[in-house]
Amino acid sequence: MAERVRVTFDTDLRRRRLAVLFRIAIAIPPALVLVVWGLLATPALMVSWVATVLRGRAPDASHRFLCGYLRYSLQFNAWWNLVSGSYPRVRGRGAHPVQLDAPREPQPRFGTLLRLLLALPGLVLGSVLGVVLGLTSVAAWFVALLRGRTTEGLRELGSFCLRYQTEVFAYVFVLTPQPPRLTPPARAQPEFLPRPGNDSPSTWRR
Repeated sequence: MAERVRVTFDTDLRRRRLAVLFRIAIAIPPALVLVVWGLLATPALMVSWVATVLRGRAPDASHRFLCGYLRYSLQFNAWWNLVSGSYPRVRGRGAHPVQLDAPREPQPRFGTLLRLLLALPGLVLGSVLGVVLGLTSVAAWFVALLRGRTTEGLRELGSFCLRYQTEVFAYVFVLTPQPPRLTPPARAQPEFLPRPGNDSPSTWRR
């Protein structure tokens, strides 16, 4: 059975007040990178889709490119929504605590041909969770601005929404043959990775 994509987050609840207050201005550089990367990802997605329909497997180059784009998008959204305090990075894949792993695997040709149709329920639910994520980020913004940290409940709710949305896009981008699921994978993988100096050493295992 094909592996599901793996998404990991860090456990650090601390947030810098200045970074929270001036979030819009600080977000401009990575947002521009994300827009340009997204424009380049469109032809890469078409190449992956056509190749997978014909050969049953996405080309390695387009798979890595789309995986990198989705990983950076995840890091940006985790930072923007205060699920993580780590600024998104274009390079240094292993250095950032928010990570996405989507192994390149064979995929059913017919399922790939109808991928957008099959992904429609996940896209609808993902959009609903996007509203929940937005409300969560607003609450986290006020909490972090007042206390210099978010709460574990807000972080876990935000990470749940982001994980599901990431699985949806990984399925649409032909990065995985596995459709998104609400339940986390039953494998012993940490949903959150501890960071040095974190005063909350607990981990949520997937």
